[in-house]
Amino acid sequence: MSPSQDGRHGFEDLGLSAVWCGHYEGNDRSQHCMEKCGFVYHHTARDVPCRLMGDVRTERASLLTRERWLAGRR
Repeated sequence: MSPSQDGRHGFEDLGLSAVWCGHYEGNDRSQHCMEKCGFVYHHTARDVPCRLMGDVRTERASLLTRERWLAGRR
């Protein structure tokens, strides 16, 4: 599913007002992808447990609002 389809499903079908996503610090490709989809940096959380990798990491959270998604469709 493409990001535009994800947005349509979230904002139109489910009626969401915002969608959150995050990536671990240093994952520049993920950050770039989120920015291309319209997500905007919101905050950083330090010392977040990453159970899969068995360590703690710094996580960056981004937000895409319905209004921003709609503006990007025009």
